[in-house]
Amino acid sequence: MILLLAVVIATATACQETYVIGEDKSVVVGRTMEFSIPFETFVVSIPEGDTLYGSPLPQCSHTMAFTTKYRLIKTKARLHGSWINGSFGGINEVGLSASLLYFPGYAEYRDPTGVTEKECGHAMSQLQVVEYILAKYSSVKELKEDIDADVFPVVWGTVTLGRIQPLHYGIIDKSGDAVVLEYIKGRGRHLFNNTIGVMTNSPAFDWHMQNLKNYPHLAKHDHVPFEYEYRGEKQHLFPFGSGTGLLGLPGDYSSPSRFVRAVALLKFMRKARNTEEAVTQTLHLLNAADIVRGVSNFNVRYPGKEDRMDHSQHTYWSVIKDLARGCFYYRGYVDVSWKRLCFDELPPYTAFAPVEGEFTGSFTSAKEVLQPLNEETSFVKTDKDEL
Repeated sequence: MILLLAVVIATATACQETYVIGEDKSVVVGRTMEFSIPFETFVVSIPEGDTLYGSPLPQCSHTMAFTTKYRLIKTKARLHGSWINGSFGGINEVGLSASLLYFPGYAEYRDPTGVTEKECGHAMSQLQVVEYILAKYSSVKELKEDIDADVFPVVWGTVTLGRIQPLHYGIIDKSGDAVVLEYIKGRGRHLFNNTIGVMTNSPAFDWHMQNLKNYPHLAKHDHVPFEYEYRGEKQHLFPFGSGTGLLGLPGDYSSPSRFVRAVALLKFMRKARNTEEAVTQTLHLLNAADIVRGVSNFNVRYPGKEDRMDHSQHTYWSVIKDLARGCFYYRGYVDVSWKRLCFDELPPYTAFAPVEGEFTGSFTSAKEVLQPLNEETSFVKTDKDEL
């Protein structure tokens, strides 16, 4: 019964990732993590030269091991007191970002029983793909070359929470070159160029790109008033307010709708002039993607019982990855304050910090910045006034 519940709950995820590229060519990644069961997430820094190991397979006398060519900052989970051997995503010190997002109903990996002894040292689970990419590659170009040469490791499906977790992967480097890596049921491995700068969940990425053709009417500018003629005189019906250009923008939390909504916001927002503005714009895109606990529920029925249990998926945490400056920002659901780690301040050993915190850590008092307001108060205009 508990296993059945875990299997059903594990399908309720609604991750989203966006790429903001500034006029100065800076690249900033924003992603949300939605889930419906409690787990602990940590930000972990890994030094260069550390060795990471694959998950064991019963028919293998040895497992895959690989050494980190670069320092990493990644997110890692603990479930029921144990570390999951893999990572949700992160960045490396040379400006490469990789993330895994849920891909239910479409993912298919090598059957673990089909991994041969010869392949054991070059085969990893679907949970470890992100770590491997961040540890080994400095650019999307290098990743493409290995995949084209068919030297990328075999990916097999490991069971977590009672099932093989279906995942696909978004990768982008500091030049803005971006791809989506998918292992699609009945289609095999595919590497799509991500020219739109958005990634969500199922279906496959090429389907989402085709689906955008259904929304050519979306615009950032308001529509003109409705005009008609009555008894020889022109009549005009004006909109009630601004925002009519986005009439028909999907508002639900399904993966296709979130993809379209994220594309519209990303493409219509003001272009970021520099890295600081790219981070700010990304923060607001994440705010728009946030799912509040309790608004996206699904029912679980236990076998032989009429009663149902309500379960809710919500945004557990959000991260921002500044590829130009090598900084990783993160916040939780309860503690909504942003924290930041940059490569130039990391220790030379593996270290970690919890993503989530207490509500009391979410805000700082404004007492120290209060000033007297009177006729002599002067104000200095800054670039912030134009944001």
